[in-house]
Amino acid sequence: MPFAPIRALLLSVIAVFLPSLSANAAGLTVSQVGARQVPAGLEARFTLDTLAEPQVFLLPAPQPRLVIDLPAAWIEAGGVASAQGALALSEGALRVRYARRDPHTTRLVFDLPQSAKLGTMKRAFVGGSVQFSIPLVYAGQVPAREQKPRETGAEITQQADFALPALATEAGPLIVLDAGHGGNDPGASGAAGEAEKAVTLAAARELRELLQARGYRVRLTRDDDSFVSLDQRVARARAWEADLFLSLHADAAERASTAGASVYTLSARGRSRTRDLRDAKDWVLPAETAQLSDILFDLTQHASADQSKEFSAVLQQHLRGAVPLVRNSQRSANFYVLLAPDVPAVLLEMGFITNPVDAQRLGTARGRESMLLAISAAIDEHFATPTVLAARD
Repeated sequence: MPFAPIRALLLSVIAVFLPSLSANAAGLTVSQVGARQVPAGLEARFTLDTLAEPQVFLLPAPQPRLVIDLPAAWIEAGGVASAQGALALSEGALRVRYARRDPHTTRLVFDLPQSAKLGTMKRAFVGGSVQFSIPLVYAGQVPAREQKPRETGAEITQQADFALPALATEAGPLIVLDAGHGGNDPGASGAAGEAEKAVTLAAARELRELLQARGYRVRLTRDDDSFVSLDQRVARARAWEADLFLSLHADAAERASTAGASVYTLSARGRSRTRDLRDAKDWVLPAETAQLSDILFDLTQHASADQSKEFSAVLQQHLRGAVPLVRNSQRSANFYVLLAPDVPAVLLEMGFITNPVDAQRLGTARGRESMLLAISAAIDEHFATPTVLAARD
């Protein structure tokens, strides 16, 4: 079963190694993504550092969108691997989103304020770059060349640089998302009747889509309103050979004013509990001798704990600014779902469902969006460093 990236001491014990999943060659670079208003509509623009042939089309529903497909697989934004995000291009509804659509295509999507007709894409070679411009004529408007000259609207371009490395040949890491509670276990309840089990499942499903668009393999411990025991959640993560386990919850408090997200890793007491349970729960790691198995167990548990702490710190950094955090938001606890000795695991309390503001944020897809994008970016950063993985037969 694959473990988290293992330090040199563990590598000396295990003989089977897998190559890095994240070593990608540099590839296509996109920059200067933006748009500007023109008399009859909008002009979308972006720059590539080499000549490529984008596929451009419009989608009318549910909201008018300009779609640009580029022959690339990954995005790296601000030095951190990222395959999905959004940039505001105006004070209104207009924005551009970017995501990995499939292993060979990265998609840019401009959300448009109204229906439009697609003009002819133009290219201009400037230095070593290729500037693309795509005119859009809003419905009922007259193309600019047929209008009397007049002053154009304000430019609303936003600088955005991100690189698109070449496609990795290895399968992406497996992320197991654990939607807390379910079935006859509703979890906490909000003042307006919101059930924690519904909020966590919605967030897990939405996060799955974001992560799959980035090239990760994703599995959910539950994908419907069913009860899954804590033991089954841990067992599934181990059986599926998860590279990261993220349990999603919504907190509760007696005081409605208590708000904010928090991140938990396994406490020292929890690690002792894992050692106590390893025989009863078949958490023994096979080795040639019992003594070697004990050594392997301790080293694996230590390495997984290190990786869990590292990810929790990165996650907290990305969440800060995206969602409110409680004071001392990086915490540890003796939660059962964090006990697996060979799966890096973190539990995220996404906010307090008993707080009206947090409950409103967690209750809709739009409210959850910034949080889920922050989680996705944290996972990207966590797996961005080339690593060596170990496996058990």
